[in-house]
Amino acid sequence: MAHALISSTEEEAFLDALSLAQALPKQAVTGLMKARAAHVAGVLSEKVAELGVDPFGVESGMSHSLPQVSWFTRTKAGDEEILAGWQYQEGVLRLALVLDHLSGTGQWAKSKRAEFARAHPEFFSFEHLDEILRTTGMAISSSSKPEGPFGHFDPDFMYRHKKVGALTVQQLIDLTVAQARHFERLSNALSVDEVS
Repeated sequence: MAHALISSTEEEAFLDALSLAQALPKQAVTGLMKARAAHVAGVLSEKVAELGVDPFGVESGMSHSLPQVSWFTRTKAGDEEILAGWQYQEGVLRLALVLDHLSGTGQWAKSKRAEFARAHPEFFSFEHLDEILRTTGMAISSSSKPEGPFGHFDPDFMYRHKKVGALTVQQLIDLTVAQARHFERLSNALSVDEVS
């Protein structure tokens, strides 16, 4: 269980499942990865709160037998209140929106969410994150699907992603603070536009 604990924020966020699998049964590896993700989320919540960022949206879990950590916060996009944030899993960072107001399945719902995302590219920008992630010059994912460059998980989740490799706990902390500040700037700009 010591593998699941975090002794330094400079450690990689997730355990190397392949090296663990050589010494442990699959269920034990899955349990350790799940525990590690929970510990990462706990440290992330604590550290971002100390830095003035709402930790409420930090979550951990498992998807397709792989650990993931995410952070989302409520913000405005035009007239709509949405959830915006990030999700990290298997060396991939997704900048994502949860669009409750466009929830649904099928092509029509995907098209509406893609239309909304195209109208709000500021939520999918990595420019202010590239230095933290060490991804300057790396391309953002693209898709050949008809709805455009966005990935979707029904009924309301959409994203763009970059392959970022192994991130440290500190990079996740810095990423969260940078995203929170980015959303504050967007919200302030929206408020100024509404007053004008």
